[in-house]
Amino acid sequence: MLDMDKQINFAKMGKIVGWAVGGILAFSFLMSIFQTVELGYTKVYQNTFTGTKAVYHGPDWFISPPVIGKEREYKDDTTVAFSADEADKEKFTSVSGPIDIRFADTYEAKLPLTARFVLPTDDEHMFAVDKSFRSYENLVNSLYEKTMIDVTTNTAQQFTAEETTQGGLNALKSAISDQVNKGVYVTERKRVIVEQDVKTKVGIGGDKTKGTTTEQRITVWKAVPKVDKDGHLIRNENPFEKYGIEVSQVNLADPVPETLLEKLLIAKKTSVAKKILSVQEQDNAKEDIKTAKLQGQAKREKAEQIKLIQADAQIIENKKNVKLAKLQAEREIVERNKLASLAIIDKKKELQISKDNEGIQRANYKAAVYEGKSIKEVGLAKAVVKKADYAAIDKGVLTLEVSRVTQLAKYEALKNGKGLVNMPDKVIINNGVGKGGTTLQDLANVKLMEGL
Repeated sequence: MLDMDKQINFAKMGKIVGWAVGGILAFSFLMSIFQTVELGYTKVYQNTFTGTKAVYHGPDWFISPPVIGKEREYKDDTTVAFSADEADKEKFTSVSGPIDIRFADTYEAKLPLTARFVLPTDDEHMFAVDKSFRSYENLVNSLYEKTMIDVTTNTAQQFTAEETTQGGLNALKSAISDQVNKGVYVTERKRVIVEQDVKTKVGIGGDKTKGTTTEQRITVWKAVPKVDKDGHLIRNENPFEKYGIEVSQVNLADPVPETLLEKLLIAKKTSVAKKILSVQEQDNAKEDIKTAKLQGQAKREKAEQIKLIQADAQIIENKKNVKLAKLQAEREIVERNKLASLAIIDKKKELQISKDNEGIQRANYKAAVYEGKSIKEVGLAKAVVKKADYAAIDKGVLTLEVSRVTQLAKYEALKNGKGLVNMPDKVIINNGVGKGGTTLQDLANVKLMEGL
């Protein structure tokens, strides 16, 4: 009974294990036929049973049956480095040593270079790439690297080492980039005249390090591009063109020269440095002369400026003095004009006063004349009146009146002089002629008057 139970349990476990193994196998089968394509990669798929093929650009997926389905993966962008730097192996897809190049003037060098290659995006070109190279590694080794080396070595022969290492590296880079994308020039070797610095004279004392360096023309063989009858450059077939591959970037580092080229470059650098130093010294000497001249000129101009300032100051001072003199003269003129005006005013005033006095005098004169005339007229009138009065008075009475007045006057005169002359009470005067004397009647009248 127990054995039967054990057999039943073993049978159940066998079924479970069988189902588990079948599930694992089924999952493995499904995973093997399910293929994915990552971003930046391209896969070319081929069904060997049906003969169908397809290109898948990531990110994407497709079903590939086992055994009869074949797929090959390619990297879309590939950077190939020709460098001796070990660190570049971790940064770039493929790293080889620097490219050995020979220049037109026979000097050799190792040229570090990097180039970036881009696969086509259309299916036809990808089928052509896959058909020719069958793997990504073969594409890199057989097409990318070899074509880059071939283009670089052919392009280098179109340049001389001296012109390349002395500022012509960018021209070499442009030429390589152009010919790797459009095809290498068809060239022919020609003699070309170039200029080099050559030491021609030994310095004083036999010192070979002190010589005179001059430019000398020499002839070298150079690969010169051919042109067609229309003047267009003739090119060889570009191997990348039929595959639709583009070289998007080419970068060059400084060439590593051979020993002879290095010596030439050192001598060239020394010569150029000396020439630069000599030119610089000449320029400095010229600048010193110019500076001295400018300093002397500046001193002269400064002295002249000081003189001009002093002259201007003197002119200003003279102008100031002239102006002050003019102001003083104008002030004096004003004062004199003022005095003259005042004198004129005074004279006019005096003249006016004189005129006024003259008028007054004339008025007084006229007044006096009129007054005299008036007095005269009054006197005449009074005389006429008096005459009329006298004419109206009795002559005898008048005579007595006159006599009376006369006598009174005499009396008063004599009375005042009493201490000197004592008048007698009775005086008889007779002058013998009966005239001119005082009569007794007169004296009697005087006495009578005294009594009164």
